[in-house]
Amino acid sequence: MCRYIESIRVADGTVHLAGLHQQRINDALGTRKWNLEAMLASTRLPSQGVHKIRLVYSSDDYAIECRPYVVKTVSSLKLVEGADIAYAKKFEDRAKLEALFANRGTADDVIIVKDGRLTDATYANLAFWDGTRWHTPATCLLNGVMRQYLLQLGVLSLAEITLENYRTFKKVKLINALLAMEGPAVDIQAIH
Repeated sequence: MCRYIESIRVADGTVHLAGLHQQRINDALGTRKWNLEAMLASTRLPSQGVHKIRLVYSSDDYAIECRPYVVKTVSSLKLVEGADIAYAKKFEDRAKLEALFANRGTADDVIIVKDGRLTDATYANLAFWDGTRWHTPATCLLNGVMRQYLLQLGVLSLAEITLENYRTFKKVKLINALLAMEGPAVDIQAIH
């Protein structure tokens, strides 16, 4: 049985981007089997601070856990080749991503490269700063909900970010539903 995950931000009792998470659940299952609002109604959400809801689900069942969210320190990244990885749906099985992460050496995380294009980190999409505006790779592994949201708002624009041109950017941020654009910025020179 294929299982999927959603990582959902709850800040001061408010669930963020619920509509985009619901759409991804529907897309993963191919139907509107579960109603996220009803699922979360049965969970006591913290009224203060930032928390991570981890929803694991399949077409048959689901489980929810909620814990305080702590931003991971990221000050360096390593480029790793991920030619055979596919992650268009947010699968619970992250073995291939974990194998790529294991190749990070002394870096805090990896940037996965496919066909010469920079795609994602192991747990986040990417946003590159050119000195004027933020861009996200046009080629990503997972079209994350925060990436979608920031594209809709015009905060991010799509760009072909490749091994040949990524050093023209000044810094990169890891973005996901929990970090938004609040995560640490990594100097482009800290990518190895």
